Amino acid sequence: LGARKVGVVGIPPVGCMPSQRLVGGGLSGGCAADRNQLAQTYNAKLNMEVQRLNSNLQGSKLFYVDVYSILLDFIQYPWKHGMLRNELVPSVHDDFIKLVLVHCCRI
Repeated sequence: LGARKVGVVGIPPVGCMPSQRLVGGGLSGGCAADRNQLAQTYNAKLNMEVQRLNSNLQGSKLFYVDVYSILLDFIQYPWKHGMLRNELVPSVHDDFIKLVLVHCCRI
């Protein structure tokens, strides 16, 4: 209702969610590539739709927020963001279930 600037947020790398790493990540417990590919395809189409809407909606500005790339970089390269290891993903050495929450919750 009257908003002129709207951020449209894409979806994260769902293949890196703990449940998807457990189910589709293989023996290594890595990110499930097929699920991440679906997320990338969705985000690309969403970004194109945002651009299309921008060309059709006079006086409004929509912008796409790429959380996929940001979060994937954080997951793949935790040391670049001040973490010694990736503490936000499930530990494959603890029965594939235990979620290591040391960084975010200090548990």
